[in-house]
Amino acid sequence: MYILRQLHQYQTQQGENPGSIQQLLEQFVSRMAESGFPLKENQTRFKYIRSLLKPHLKIELDESNWTTIDAYSIVHNEESEINDIYEEVYKIRNEHLLSTIDKKLKEFDRVFVIMGSQHVIDEQDRIKKIFSKANN
Repeated sequence: MYILRQLHQYQTQQGENPGSIQQLLEQFVSRMAESGFPLKENQTRFKYIRSLLKPHLKIELDESNWTTIDAYSIVHNEESEINDIYEEVYKIRNEHLLSTIDKKLKEFDRVFVIMGSQHVIDEQDRIKKIFSKANN
């Protein structure tokens, strides 16, 4: 799910020189491994990454087709198992984010928060409540 989501990010950022999808995905998955994801060395290689994606993409991902695959629809198709996973992970991420903000506001007078715009939209009321509570 994360790899498909990241594929979509790369597609939206590609510009005129999209770069090598092999290099981009290997770097992304290697960073996941370095951050603690339980991945073996061979699981950070493009051959393995492609094997994970193939059942969802229905084609073999390569340098010639990666910019045209509709990765967004695969992740956000409400009838897919990938979307079910994405939705649950999204909820967990929001809960963790809000909990961290609340905790840091108890520790510091001010906090600087960087988060995705959709998280702000979805959690706007709860964010306001946390900051309002901290200012009282």
